[in-house]
Amino acid sequence: MTWTESKQRTQVKELLWQGGIVFAVAVGIIVEIFVRVHGPIFIVDDYGDISLSVISIEATVATLVITILSLMTGKIDQSYLGVGINDFLLNIKPQIFKQKTLFISELILIAVNVCLQIFGCYNIVISIFFVSLFLIGISVFEVYEAFVGSEDIAEEIKEYMTDDCYDKRLKMQKMLNLAKQWDKEIVKQTNHQYEDYASVNNKLFPSVFCSTDGRQQLLSIYKQVTETLLDSKNDAAVIRALGFVQSCYLQEWYFIRYHNFNCSDIQFNLFAEVNTEMYAAVESIDINKLQNTFYWPTFTQIILRDAVFLLSDEAKEIRQDKSINNSDNNEISNSIKMSASIEHLTDEEALLRSNPDINAIEDFCGYLVTAD
Repeated sequence: MTWTESKQRTQVKELLWQGGIVFAVAVGIIVEIFVRVHGPIFIVDDYGDISLSVISIEATVATLVITILSLMTGKIDQSYLGVGINDFLLNIKPQIFKQKTLFISELILIAVNVCLQIFGCYNIVISIFFVSLFLIGISVFEVYEAFVGSEDIAEEIKEYMTDDCYDKRLKMQKMLNLAKQWDKEIVKQTNHQYEDYASVNNKLFPSVFCSTDGRQQLLSIYKQVTETLLDSKNDAAVIRALGFVQSCYLQEWYFIRYHNFNCSDIQFNLFAEVNTEMYAAVESIDINKLQNTFYWPTFTQIILRDAVFLLSDEAKEIRQDKSINNSDNNEISNSIKMSASIEHLTDEEALLRSNPDINAIEDFCGYLVTAD
């Protein structure tokens, strides 16, 4: 089920709840009018005292909302994909009956009932009391979800994060929140957890990368995540850092390759930003082990391919050439076979020197040759 489908399902459910609330209040108003016009159907002694007791009970029950929320304190710091579990269950997932809305509604209903008590509208007081109990039930239901079905919650959060909404600010905020948590957990993540975060990152990438501010934010985010991996002094983390940088350039390539976008506006030199830290990290581990677990020609070629494409004057013609769209498999195959040496690009040497990634990858390849 997609997030849109889940949201529509929640909206239908909440509309039914709203209908029930309106029905309860309407019944109270109709009965109150009928009693005032035709007289009471059932005579109840001290109905005013009973109504006042009901208000007292309502005020006591309303405090349950605060008590229920206090049960969530153990999950305040828990989050997944940068989304707090509490925030998701209590504010994001509900479309109308958010916890803040429920709490404020309870306070308003108590005030309304006090006014109705003064004017002697006892039947409406009773109906609003049942509405208040119903709102408490909704609050309990929402909080209960936090303690059961953690896998279902994780799946719903993933659907929310990958939702193809049109709000670019929301997508940027999602990316920032994802990066903050990813930066804290990426070193110790299992491969499955890493792939979950990477898939969400790849989904959000195009909508953020398309703006200059977005690219600057992404560059800062990816630089921080890469440095966290490299600074861990862990062999597996260093290899993961290389894979992470490679995946960033792959996402950039997919974007500039299949979107009608002015390539000259793109400045995304992630490798040049982290190459110093990468030298230090690679030096701290066995270079033979690193080369046996990571294929260098692919890594270097992907970075060089992006840089050359962005700098070339023929980029627009190549991007618009549909025949090349059908040759991606051959292109990737040739890229894998291609040496990491910069000598393959000597025809554009003057142009290449102006790109930080080109210079950085050339120096890095030279280091690998020396280390080998």
